[in-house]
Amino acid sequence: MDEHNFRQEVRTITADLQRLAAVGQTHAREVAVRMFSRMDATTHPLEFGIACRRGCSYCCHYHVYVTATEAFALAELVGKLEPSGKSQVEKQLEENFRAVSSMTVDQHIHTNVRCAFLSNAGECMAYEVRPSACRSHHATDVNSCKVTFEDTRSPLQNAMKADLKMASTIFVLAQEMAHIEAGFDDKRYELTAAVREARANPASFKRYKAGKRAFPSVRDVTEPNARDSEKWRD
Repeated sequence: MDEHNFRQEVRTITADLQRLAAVGQTHAREVAVRMFSRMDATTHPLEFGIACRRGCSYCCHYHVYVTATEAFALAELVGKLEPSGKSQVEKQLEENFRAVSSMTVDQHIHTNVRCAFLSNAGECMAYEVRPSACRSHHATDVNSCKVTFEDTRSPLQNAMKADLKMASTIFVLAQEMAHIEAGFDDKRYELTAAVREARANPASFKRYKAGKRAFPSVRDVTEPNARDSEKWRD
């Protein structure tokens, strides 16, 4: 993606976010699907040669950061799952929250924590709105995934496709820049705690639109990389 197309994508996502602010939190899933469909259109043609397959879930135990927009989309999805799926996700969210609350970020990163949206069949129940961090991750050798799953302190790095990684990274950067341009909360939050608060605290969305921390109770927060990318600004 060249600079012109990057700027256009930032403008498009910014418009999506402004539309979300106007219509309300209950449309977060719709906005996320639209936003991610453009990302998928670019990245899917580059996925040949990767080892990722349906039912492979090693990476579904990772520490994951999400934007507030992604957290709202996931929170909305939970409410629309069929009863057994909803019950499973809610139970796993609470179990995960209790498990990670006492961990440092480093401990969490090096601990396998089953994603609340991972079904018993090993499939993602939030696939259409899975966060950009999940969409971006991939591997060309499943053995490296298995090794790092079994030994979370292993120095082995997952082998990735350079073109796919670059395309994904650019879309993530565009998403971050759009949050900054729109004046909304641009931070990234640990998935479990963010989704939990998005569902429980109705004030979260108002804070998000005001550019404040949407989820003030979430301790595990990081700043967007886009703040270091001033060259992309108009």
